[in-house]
Amino acid sequence: MAKKYMVVGGRGNGGGSGSTTNYTDLENKPSINNVTLTGNKTTSDLGIVIPTATSDLNNDSGFITSSDVPAQVQSDWNEADTTDPAYIQNKPTIPAAPVQSNWNEADSSSLAYIQNKPSLATVATSGSYTDLSNTPTIPTATSDLNNDSGFITSSDIPAQVQSDWNEADSSDPAYIQNKPTIPAAPVQSNWNEADSGSLAYIQNKPTIPAAPVQSNWNEANNSSLAYIQNKPPMTTETWTFTLADTSTITRTVYIVPSYRVHVTNSYSPSVELEYSYDDDTYTTTTDFDEYLDAGTSVWFRVTSSGSMPGEYVFTGWSDGWIDPLGGDGTRRQITVTGNVTLSVEAEEIPSIEPAEPPEVSVTVYEDDIPGGEDGNCVNVNGSSYDGFNSHFSDGDTVTIIAEPGMGYVFDDWILQGDFDPNDMPDTSTDTLTFTVYNGMNYGVNAYFYSIEEQ
Repeated sequence: MAKKYMVVGGRGNGGGSGSTTNYTDLENKPSINNVTLTGNKTTSDLGIVIPTATSDLNNDSGFITSSDVPAQVQSDWNEADTTDPAYIQNKPTIPAAPVQSNWNEADSSSLAYIQNKPSLATVATSGSYTDLSNTPTIPTATSDLNNDSGFITSSDIPAQVQSDWNEADSSDPAYIQNKPTIPAAPVQSNWNEADSGSLAYIQNKPTIPAAPVQSNWNEANNSSLAYIQNKPPMTTETWTFTLADTSTITRTVYIVPSYRVHVTNSYSPSVELEYSYDDDTYTTTTDFDEYLDAGTSVWFRVTSSGSMPGEYVFTGWSDGWIDPLGGDGTRRQITVTGNVTLSVEAEEIPSIEPAEPPEVSVTVYEDDIPGGEDGNCVNVNGSSYDGFNSHFSDGDTVTIIAEPGMGYVFDDWILQGDFDPNDMPDTSTDTLTFTVYNGMNYGVNAYFYSIEEQ
């Protein structure tokens, strides 16, 4: 903003008709740059050019302008995000709009009043720039100014450094951050590679079984693949056969023995026994009693349908067998190597006695004496009684209302019996409501007092 100078009328050096006290009447008024000092003159009016920005000056060596640096983000007075580059830190508080000062204001309490007004300096009458006090030094080059925020010199710009893939020092400008990991060149997998750290190593290789081997009835080594497990026991006998021409031949005969498998079940029909062998399907039966060749495998399954009192549920086998796989024991396999005698075990479902229906009894007290003769009564689910005792169904809701007789008032409920202490009915009014359940007895005392007693 251009400075303004104001010259106030002066005083003559003497009296007489040629003197004047009005500045405008003076001849040869002072001037600056051939501009007569009258009224309020600005530095622009006086031809005085004072640079107000770096751009007003000639740029000399070592100084640069904003076009030489990366683009900046304009500050935003309204930006509230403190992490945003446009956010302005330490914003000043803007006071209310100023009031123009008035040289002539005499009221010292007015904002327009000018305190400590100075006496006019010599320049007011001389018009000479040299008579001005505190004149600024007018810079002629950028280097004459103090560098402010946002301006840098060429010496402030660091030299650029080429990035180096191999640079390991993270503080070095040549260091490359977040370098991607470049995988090694692919390697062909090798079935025989034993080093698990090698790229050629094959993880999770399947186990290749040995070539199949024909079974051999005579193989006695049980670790051999040719060994036959669970071969049925056999005996040999020598038989002589007579042929049609009456000649005889002798042969060795292999005989597979048979054994009795007897499994009894005494709990049908709520417990049934099923069996399967030689690819036969399951067949339901009460007992199993057959002769089977040695080595035969029989599957047994027990099903329980009992659910009512007097019926049965399976509990186990007579030999105490327990399923090694953690099952419930209803399925088991028996390989015949000798006679087998077993029985299915079960237990009877006990009878359950029905619970007694809930019972509710109500006693009317008149002046602390059991009674009901004076008209005091209770209304139980819609009917009035001077005393009450009856059974209800499980889950019924019972509502009891106190009905005082002439000259009496209801006072309180006292509860007894099987009321749930965690779910007590509200006894603060003359109406009592609660739910009853089987096997419970509920006692209620209704207290009435004569008005005279109150």
